[in-house]
Amino acid sequence: MPTPRRFEDITPAWLTSMFRESGVFRASTVQAIAVEPIGVGVGFLGQLARLRLTYDRPEPAQPATVIAKLPTLDPGGRGICQLFQFYEREIRFYGDVGREMPVRVPR
Repeated sequence: MPTPRRFEDITPAWLTSMFRESGVFRASTVQAIAVEPIGVGVGFLGQLARLRLTYDRPEPAQPATVIAKLPTLDPGGRGICQLFQFYEREIRFYGDVGREMPVRVPR
């Protein structure tokens, strides 16, 4: 599934698919998402929001909230990020190094 560009592109079906693919849960389904933007107008590299989630049934390890981080919508900022590979570096950090850090890192 393509990466959402805007928070309204994050649908319950998309998020359910991502959770199942990553092994967060197996049987439940995200029914609703309430989006709370964080730091609007502060960062130029990305967009942040807290997603409050509602499920069709309880399951162990279901997060009540998650933080969603999407690339910036600003073409200039996006160009800088692509030029210096900021997005790829961040993805590699979380996938390759993050779990070995001595501090809490999002999964």
